[in-house]
Order: sequence, then C-alpha cells, then structure tokens
Amino acid sequence: MDAINYFTNLVFTKQLNLKIMKKLLVICLALFISGFLNAQEVKKVKSKAKQESVEIKKDASKASREIKSEATKTAAEATKDAKESKVAVKNEVKTSKKTTAEKKANLKNKDKVTGTYNGKKVYTGPKGGRYYINSNGNKTYIDKK
Repeated sequence: MDAINYFTNLVFTKQLNLKIMKKLLVICLALFISGFLNAQEVKKVKSKAKQESVEIKKDASKASREIKSEATKTAAEATKDAKESKVAVKNEVKTSKKTTAEKKANLKNKDKVTGTYNGKKVYTGPKGGRYYINSNGNKTYIDKK
C-alpha cells in the first residue's frame, strides 16, 4: 500500500508540477511579449523625438539666418543714412561759407546786386564795375560788353 500511495503522490505531484510549470511558462511568455512591445513603443517614441529635435534645429538655424540678414540690412541702411547726412552737412557748410563770403563782401563794399551771371549774383560797384563772388570768396570781375 505504501507503494501505491507513493506512486499516486508522485503522479499527482508531477501533474501539479506540470501545471505550475505551464503557468510559469505562460507568465514568462507574457512578460517577454509585453517587454518586446514596450521596446518597440520606446523605439517609436525615440525616433519621433529625434525627428522633432531635427525639425527644431532646422527652424532655429533658419531663424538665426533671418536674424542675421535683418541685422545686415539694418546696418547697411544705417551706414547709408550716415553717409547721406554727412553729405548733407557738407553741402550746408559749403552753402553757409558762400553766403558768409557774399555777406562779408557786401558789408565791406555796400555794392548793389544788379543781376545774375552763371547762377551767381552780380554786384555793381561805386565806379560801375560789375563782379560776382567766386567759390573762394574772391571778387571776379565781368568784362563790359
């Protein structure tokens, strides 16, 4: 009888062990599959993040180029404006020098303005001589014709 009990115990334990082994095998297989699926999802997320970072870098470099071009344009405009204002100041200085020279000549001589010659005012002196003030501020006499 002991042999029968031993044999039945052995069979039942083997059956029990097989059931446990099957359950463990199913659990391990489920864990393996879930890990594999999770790894694929992680790969997808990583590739998507990599694509987004590449797009962000492209956008940043594009914005940087646009900012540089705008800065260059602004600097060119500022240089142009500075040159124009410098030329305008020079012209004003020339004009003021001419008018100052003419005023000095008029104050000294008190001659009368009688017309124009080559775009310059013509003055008539006390003895009838006609002249204009040249760019150096000197009198240039006009021949009588």
